[in-house]
Order: sequence, then structure tokens, then C-alpha cells
Amino acid sequence: MCFDPVTAGFLSFAVGAAQSVAQYAAADAEAKAARQSALQAYANDQNAIAHRQIQETEAGSQKVQQINLDEAKKVSEVKLSAGSAGVSGISVDNLIGDVTRQASQNRQNQFENTRMALTQLQLERKQSQAQTQSRINSAPRPSALSLVAGIGGAALSGFNTYSQQMQYAEGNA
Repeated sequence: MCFDPVTAGFLSFAVGAAQSVAQYAAADAEAKAARQSALQAYANDQNAIAHRQIQETEAGSQKVQQINLDEAKKVSEVKLSAGSAGVSGISVDNLIGDVTRQASQNRQNQFENTRMALTQLQLERKQSQAQTQSRINSAPRPSALSLVAGIGGAALSGFNTYSQQMQYAEGNA
């Protein structure tokens, strides 16, 4: 089948341009998929960290509750022992004060431990956000310039095909 030079040149251009557009569309779809994947991973990380924050808070509350129970138990033991031994006064009050002070220190330590754990989890949230942004930024994105260059190359190829067909037609005429 023989085409006139204009048709051959146009077909060459059309095929080349269609390939460039298809490559650009595929690269664009890949970039969008990479972004969506990064955002889904971010959401999963944030949910996991939020769950861990809830667990840390609950664990801290349970430990403080246990410290309170232990304090009440020790104070009761001191009072019971002192009462059964017939001891009263400042020495018993000092023992109770010591138990209360130690329980207060344990509560303060637990509050501080929980605060530090929650601060660490907050830093993990920020790190997850930075990693997500990095993943999005590092994903290859299609260039409009490469699309224009591809279409320009297709135009040159079409013109080259046209020129060759013209030379062939002139040589056989």
C-alpha cells in the first residue's frame, strides 16, 4: 500500500504524538498512585500512633491507680500494726507520712514517664509526616517539557517521513 507523502508524514506524526501522550499519561498515573500510597501509609501510621498514645495513657492511669491502692494498703497496715501494738503519736504519723511521700514520688515518676512516652509518640507523628512528604516529593512526576519534546520529535519524524516520501515520489516520477 502506498500513501501520498502528506498522509505518510501525518501518520508518522500522529503515532509519535500518541506515544508521547500515552507515556505522559502513564507517568502521571504512576505519580498519582505513588502519592496515594504515601498518603495511605501516613494515615495508617497516624492511626497506629494514636492507638499507642491511648494505650500509654491508659497504662499510666492504671499504674497510678495501683500506686494509690498500694499506698492505702500500706497506710492501713501501719495504722493496724501501731494500734495492735498500742503505739501512737508522732512516730506513727512519721511512718504514715513516709508511705504517703513515697507514693507521691511514685505517682510523680509515673506521670513523668507517661508524659515522656506521649512526647515521643508526638515526635513519631511528626517524623511520619516528614517521611510521607519525602515519599511524595521523591516520586517521579511527568514533565510537561518531555511531553512537548516528544510531540516535537514526532513532528520532526513526520516531516522526515514526508521528505523521504517526496524524494521517493520524485525519483520514481
